[in-house]
Amino acid sequence: MDIQRRKTVSVKVGDVFIGSDFPVRVQSMANTNTNDIEASVNQAIKIIEAGAELVRFTAQGIAEAESLGLIHKELRARGYSTPLVADIHFNPAAAEIAARYVEKVRINPGNFVKSIKKAASNEYQVSSQAAPVTTDYQLLTTHYQLPTTPMRNLNRKGFCCAKNLFIF
Repeated sequence: MDIQRRKTVSVKVGDVFIGSDFPVRVQSMANTNTNDIEASVNQAIKIIEAGAELVRFTAQGIAEAESLGLIHKELRARGYSTPLVADIHFNPAAAEIAARYVEKVRINPGNFVKSIKKAASNEYQVSSQAAPVTTDYQLLTTHYQLPTTPMRNLNRKGFCCAKNLFIF
């Protein structure tokens, strides 16, 4: 069977390349409390030893984002170099902090703005705006509810903003 993959931009996450020019990567998300460092490290090790090439953690707040630094440090101290990914929802400040410690920050910009999705359409009505916006990416880049300046600063630090709703 010859599977045709859509051509995508390749990005480097730690020592792992992601994109259509590379194999599909195995990843898993920890289900521990991110603030429980020991449990999170132990679960990450189990995930890595099971074959994962990326390990994801949720960082819903500042404390969890800071905990990622301790998790990262402990995994490296134990000899594991697998890239870590922070899953961020609703908190741009957590994204900025997490980016200091992990190899990838995954965000959904639609969660960062005050908006409601209109039924049966791809248009958003932003609560402080009268005009509809057609995509999450436009919401990310054109409205004030998401402070994009810190994200631009991360871009200058070697991260890039991708249109597919991730920050790598």
